Amino acid sequence: MSFIESGVEKLLAQFDRVGIIEGVKSGIIATIVAFLLIMGTGQTTAQTNASAQSQQDPAQQAKLAQWKEAIEDVFRMRLALRKKLLRHKITKRIYATDIAQIDTTACPKSFRIAWMHYVIAWQKLSTDPSGIVPLVEIVVSADTGNVVGAAHGASGLAKDESKKRQDAAATTTAMLECQEAAIRYNASFSPD
Repeated sequence: MSFIESGVEKLLAQFDRVGIIEGVKSGIIATIVAFLLIMGTGQTTAQTNASAQSQQDPAQQAKLAQWKEAIEDVFRMRLALRKKLLRHKITKRIYATDIAQIDTTACPKSFRIAWMHYVIAWQKLSTDPSGIVPLVEIVVSADTGNVVGAAHGASGLAKDESKKRQDAAATTTAMLECQEAAIRYNASFSPD
């Protein structure tokens, strides 16, 4: 058992002892565990790929270098869009549309498939009707018609919030899949 696997086992056992693994929390933990496993195996994979690459013929090395550069270009374009999204300069819907337009044809098939999963996850998140539910519900007096207050969270928001969290977790999982594919080709990427 590797160092990472034993660490994950200990982490899960600790969470299980205190009763944390449930619902959304288990999804978050699963995402963290997946990231740790990818990063742990990614270093080994990258090292293996580097040594294998040195034994390949020049044509194969050139193709791998092209794929690496193409993947890094995709991540650079994504990062620029992500910064706009985080600064509220674009909406989730525009982000989903823009990442779908990033050209991945120069990338290897495994990365293109992972990227497609990422795009689909964002499209699902951005078109979810619960995404337009207001976070504040205005309370109007039936007698006067005047605004008398506001309540945090609209009716049914708890169910919608859980769905949004699941969809958001799907985007994270899909990005981890992209990063894992990138690692196979020794491509670098910036964390969010």
